[in-house]
Amino acid sequence: ESDEVLFQNHYRASGEVLLDNFTKALNGSPLAAGQFTFQLADADGNVLQTVTNAADGSIPFEALTYDESDIGQEYTYTVSEVNNNVTGVAYDTTIYTVIVAVADSENSDGTLDITTTILNGEETIEGEEGELPFITFTNTFGGTVTLTKQNDSQQVLAGAEFQLYARMEGADTYE
Repeated sequence: ESDEVLFQNHYRASGEVLLDNFTKALNGSPLAAGQFTFQLADADGNVLQTVTNAADGSIPFEALTYDESDIGQEYTYTVSEVNNNVTGVAYDTTIYTVIVAVADSENSDGTLDITTTILNGEETIEGEEGELPFITFTNTFGGTVTLTKQNDSQQVLAGAEFQLYARMEGADTYE
C-alpha cells in the first residue's frame, strides 16, 4: 500500500471577441429593425450566426468564445450582408475578413490574449487604440413611385397633376 498522493492540475483559460463594431446604414429611406440580414461564417464558409439589424443600425452578433484549447490558434471568419432582394435597394456587397489569434496571457492567469484583425480585401482596417474599427454596411434605396389618378370606375384620368410634400422628421408641418 502506497502513501503517495497524486495531484493533477488543469489549466483553464477563457476569452471572447464581441464583433459589436459592425453597423447598418440605409441612404434614401429610414432604417427599420430587422430590415437587413448579416452572416458570420467560418473560413470554410459555414454560417455560424445569422442576425438582423436593430433600429439604431447595430448588428448584434453573439460573442465568439475561446478557451485554453484555442491557445496558439488563429481563426478566420467573414462578415457579410445577405442580399434579400428588396426592390429598389442597392446592397453593400463588401465581405470583411476577421482574423482572431488566440494566445495565453503573459502571466497565465486564466485569461486569453486575443488579437482581432479586420480586413477589407487585403487592406487592414485600423481602429482606435485598442478598439475594433467601426465598420458600416451602407445600402441605398433608389426606388421610384408611379402615381396615377383614377375615377370611381378605376379608369385612369389623363393629365392629372400631383404635388408632393415632404415632412421632415420631428416636424409638425409639411414643406
